[in-house]
Amino acid sequence: MVLRLWDANTGALTFDSSLATGGVFLSFYTVPADGGEKTFPNITNVTGIVLTASGKGVNVTSDTTTYGYLRFVFPKYAAGQTYALFAK
Repeated sequence: MVLRLWDANTGALTFDSSLATGGVFLSFYTVPADGGEKTFPNITNVTGIVLTASGKGVNVTSDTTTYGYLRFVFPKYAAGQTYALFAK
């Protein structure tokens, strides 16, 4: 799925994820003590990507099908870790 953003005033294309190798940066997220989830209700039909501060990929649950929007789920053992969240 390609994410494209247009300027609301001019209609000009301002971002195209097919041209962004790593996807669109969404947020940093620090996992709470019992694990947790970070949701993006306005983002649908994309692939979630999670990276550590050193740029290594992390295998966590991310999907857009269960709730209809992008959702990342982090287990308890990731507590205290900060991750960078992306969508592509």
